Amino acid sequence: MRYSRRENIMKTPTAKAELLQTIQNDFDNLIHLVDDLPEESKNATFRFNYAMTPNWRRDTNVRSVLMHLYERANRLVNWLESSNRSATRPFRADFFGDMSSELWIKQQNTDFEVAYQLAKETHKKAMSLLETMSEDELFKCVYFTWKSSLSIADYAMSGLANHYKWLMAQIQNQVIVNEMISK
Repeated sequence: MRYSRRENIMKTPTAKAELLQTIQNDFDNLIHLVDDLPEESKNATFRFNYAMTPNWRRDTNVRSVLMHLYERANRLVNWLESSNRSATRPFRADFFGDMSSELWIKQQNTDFEVAYQLAKETHKKAMSLLETMSEDELFKCVYFTWKSSLSIADYAMSGLANHYKWLMAQIQNQVIVNEMISK
């Protein structure tokens, strides 16, 4: 199974209820996938194809995936809670390179169950914050001082729903690789 951005990443919904439902559905699908994994797969080290891009090779097991999810969602939560939201962008390209290596080092001693709970709690917090926002706050770009064609809903889709799909694909890829190797 090969991950394709074009197939797995949707356009941002245009209504609040649709946005919240999309994000929740994608999160639920990811959690169900993790819950259905055998215990040995939850802690198994991923096997990599060296043709994979570095962002695919960064997360070394399901715990790493969950901690990546936690950090990404937590960044969105912190930005949404910020009183000066218009002055900073939540996800800039220069942030991700540093985040990846720092995150990998930071999460090495995190237990799977802790990572699992952190991911769930941060998702819940992000959803609570999004639920408090109006349609205009979510979908209009006028709330930022920088020039952007992106709305809070766009950032929520990127930081949450689309990322959940990407992380699901990463886990599914490893399940397939492990099954092929064990045969």
